[in-house]
Amino acid sequence: MLTERRDYILRLIQQAGAAARRLRERLISEADSATEVASEADQEISALLGGAAMAPLIERVDAKTAVQLLGDKERVRAWIELLSLRAEAFVMRGAVEDAHRVAERVNALVAAAEQLP
Repeated sequence: MLTERRDYILRLIQQAGAAARRLRERLISEADSATEVASEADQEISALLGGAAMAPLIERVDAKTAVQLLGDKERVRAWIELLSLRAEAFVMRGAVEDAHRVAERVNALVAAAEQLP
């Protein structure tokens, strides 16, 4: 059972990484796609964090608790990458306050992730 869970998490991480690369390319090549990229990043984040049941909880708690709940550095890194893309998309849309809020969350997650073994 533990192996199955780990395999599932690894697949989520791989999917999130692939999505982040695809979305970054899209954001760079299609300036008018920022809104769609932010929306797709949100969908990928939700899947990475455990879907509709867990994602809202993990997104609401402080960074240290969120990182502890995820418990996996690679999963946290994938989340950080997707959040960074989301912040970039907000900047491109002119939503600077939203971008700043997301960037603050990224910074907090980076600091909290450093505490993981």
